[in-house]
Amino acid sequence: MDGKDAPIIMIVDDEPVLRLLLAAELEDAGYRTIQATDGQDAIEVLRTAQPSLVLLDLGMPNLDGWGFLAIYRNTTGVSLPIVVTSADLPPSATMRLRELGVHQFLVKPIDPALLVIRIEQALAEAGLPARATV
Repeated sequence: MDGKDAPIIMIVDDEPVLRLLLAAELEDAGYRTIQATDGQDAIEVLRTAQPSLVLLDLGMPNLDGWGFLAIYRNTTGVSLPIVVTSADLPPSATMRLRELGVHQFLVKPIDPALLVIRIEQALAEAGLPARATV
């Protein structure tokens, strides 16, 4: 797989520094990235881009991760693997997120090695190429 064929990860988070850090980590692991500042921005990005996976923060202003999931599943007609990030993920939330089709979870602060593992797991669960090459 060359760089052009690497999976594209859409990072949805309202914290610009975190988006840049996550993008750098994923790009170092061989992935391509695109970014969205909140759930509404992510819906707009999905109209023009074709990411392989969504890395979604739950807590954002405007349209949060929960709102994005509701709109995304009901209106886009797209079914991408989703990895959710949050500072707090109680068992009740993870159960609800699983029902909404979320593949993997990461608790902030995000361990860079675990980030890549969760991305690979979610892509593999969805039957997509899960291994990026540098």
